[in-house]
Order: sequence, then structure tokens, then C-alpha cells
Amino acid sequence: MNRLFLKRLLFWCSLLGFIGFALGQKGTVDSSLMVWAGGGVIVGSILTVIFFFLEKRKSKKL
Repeated sequence: MNRLFLKRLLFWCSLLGFIGFALGQKGTVDSSLMVWAGGGVIVGSILTVIFFFLEKRKSKKL
């Protein structure tokens, strides 16, 4: 995958997850948004781990 695409995807997943979590804590939205927020945070964290290991592997080869 393209590194820039991965960084943008990670940013948006994290941002949407944070916004959904904050709105869910205030009680202004339905609990279904919390599920979407949790999914965004999980996807963002998985992509972060994958991106970290890819960068670590690439730096070892150099």
C-alpha cells in the first residue's frame, strides 16, 4: 500500500474515532456511534502497528 494513503487512513480513523467517543461520552448521540467509533479506533490501531513494523523492517534492511 502507498505510505501516504496509509497515513491518511490512519489519521481519519483516529480522528473519527475520537470525535465519536467524545460525542458518545456527552450523551448527545446514539450508542450506535460508539460502535462506529470503536471500530475506527481498532482499525486505526491495527494500521498503526502494521505501519510501525513495515518501517522497522525497512530500516533494518538499510
